[in-house]
Order: sequence, then C-alpha cells, then structure tokens
Amino acid sequence: MIQQLPRLCVLSAHSVLMSTHRHISALLPRMLLSCLFHMSRITSRTPSEHTHTKYHGLSFSVVKHFSNCNAMYAEKKYPKSRPSKRDEVCQVFDQREMLVGQMTVQAAEDLARKSNLRLVDSGLNADRLRSFRLMSGQELVEESKRQRAEKKSDKVKEKEFRIMSNITDHDLDIKVRQAKDVLTKGANVKFVIKGHRKSAEAESNKMIAQLMKKVTTSLQDCAVIKQGVRSPAEQQLLLKPLSSASVDAE
Repeated sequence: MIQQLPRLCVLSAHSVLMSTHRHISALLPRMLLSCLFHMSRITSRTPSEHTHTKYHGLSFSVVKHFSNCNAMYAEKKYPKSRPSKRDEVCQVFDQREMLVGQMTVQAAEDLARKSNLRLVDSGLNADRLRSFRLMSGQELVEESKRQRAEKKSDKVKEKEFRIMSNITDHDLDIKVRQAKDVLTKGANVKFVIKGHRKSAEAESNKMIAQLMKKVTTSLQDCAVIKQGVRSPAEQQLLLKPLSSASVDAE
C-alpha cells in the first residue's frame, strides 16, 4: 500500500489537472464572447450589424463591424495635396489688352519670360477666372502712376470747416489759411457757422453775419463764394476755386 502511494498521488494530480483543463476549456469560449461583446459596446456607439451566437443555452450578441476600431486601425490615409497655384488655369492679355488665350499660370510665366515682359495680376473676372496682363517695365511704371492719380482724385473734393459764431480772431485766421490751402489744391470748401447757444437770436444772427463778411473778404480773391442753406441754428458758405469756376463757365 505504501509503495502505491506515489502512483495514487500522481493519478490524483492528473485527474485534478484534467478536470481543471476541461473547466477552463468550457469557460474560454464564454470569456471570449463576453470580451467581444463588451468591446463592441465600447468601440461602436451605433453598431449596424450583429450576429447572435448560442453557447450552452446562452445567447451572445457579437458585433461584426467596429466602425471606430476600423477607423482607428485602418490604413492611414494622407490628405490629398492641394493643386499648386501655378497649375491653375488663367486668362492672359497682351499689352493692347487683347486676349492671348487661356493657359496655366506656369505657362503664362514662361510666356512672359520668353517675351521679356512682366506678368501683372489683374484679379478675377466675372467667371471667377484669374486674369493676367503682359506689360513692359515702362508700362508698369505708368500704370502705377495712373492708379495713384485716380486714388487722389477719388478722395473727398470738399473740405468742411465748422466754426462757432463766438470764435476768436486768431482761430478764425487759422481756419481761413487752411481753407486757402484747400482751394489752391482745387478742392471746394464749405464753411458752417453755428450760433452760440447762450446768445440771443438777434445777437447770434449779427455775429454770424460778421463772420460771413470776414470769411468772404479773406477768400474772395481765390474763390467764388455762394451762400448755402440757412437755418435758425446755422449758416453755410460754399466756396469754389476760381480755376475750376472759370472752366465751368467756359
């Protein structure tokens, strides 16, 4: 009996191991399915496809497609590179503003280089197509001067001076000198003389009349003066340069 003890111990250990193996083998599919089920709930908020599997009378729902996992582990897609601006199609005009044709920006640059001209961007046309013009260096300088002159002419052509009827002689002289500078530059001038609030109406009108006389006397040699809109609160004087007035008369 004592001699058989080691063999009995070995057999008992073997039977325990076999029983444990069978138990683990039976639990493994359930554990795997359970893991898959929980993964599907974590990685896919709105699973679209499921398959129902029965094992030992228990039903498991396994997601076939994991949208988030697929997006995470899918092959990395790099964004498509934007086309170069030199590959865009544009319209090209010659020095007489005649259409040369449509071509890529790179082709237009090559054409300008071969012709020894500058390629000047003219902006977008009505069809949202970029336009370019071929110009020489001298033409480019003249065009720049013309644009600057247009910007100056687009500025306000009338300068307004607002003064109170109780203005001091010193301040009035400053306003008159400023008005002369504006008139010599060819722009119109408008004086707006406002009465003082604390003064009586009769006294305010008298002060306004005196100011109008001073302004007229000081500027009559360089401007044509006309009375503008008159109201109880203010009086306007409109001054036009003599040069432009003579042109209008002709």
